[in-house]
Amino acid sequence: MDRRRTAAWLLALACLNGLPSLAPGGEAMPAQPTETTAEAILAEYARGKALYEAGRYRESFPIFERLAKAGFPQAKMSLAYQYEKGQGVFPNPGQAKRWYLRAANDGLPAAIIALAFQYREGKWVKRNPVLSYALFLVAQRLTPGPAADAMVKAAAEWLSDDQKRLGERLAREMQPGQGAISRIIQQAEKIGEPVL
Repeated sequence: MDRRRTAAWLLALACLNGLPSLAPGGEAMPAQPTETTAEAILAEYARGKALYEAGRYRESFPIFERLAKAGFPQAKMSLAYQYEKGQGVFPNPGQAKRWYLRAANDGLPAAIIALAFQYREGKWVKRNPVLSYALFLVAQRLTPGPAADAMVKAAAEWLSDDQKRLGERLAREMQPGQGAISRIIQQAEKIGEPVL
């Protein structure tokens, strides 16, 4: 997300949620969201990230959890990762998947890529190379470039032409911000592997 889009998103989030509990140090947040409210949210996230990077996972976890529950996509991703790796909390693949999906639905490419790898490897979800390919295509659409191209190419390498076409169709239906990623993944999981 570029800085303008992030700032606009934070102001919208503040308008929807009020977010009085997110002020660092327990100060009261203003009743009407302002640029200062968005700055406070970013500052709280930066504090959680600094704690995480210092290896203080038990302290970063509640910050990310609070921000994720308030709707901040980067915090959803951070929370998912901590659940996946068991950092500051017991490992919980179900919670990791839940928060990765929520971040992916918000259009966070890193969350979409994390899910794509999970479905490719079958690590804590049922392996589904077609769904993995579709998710890599969505991430490529959001963040085009050589790295995204390489991931798509690697994901397509072992698929039949029919599987590639199905993955492309699924990717077209996945529109971040509308819950479509979660819906399509749930449908694909019911069908099983490979999705045909």
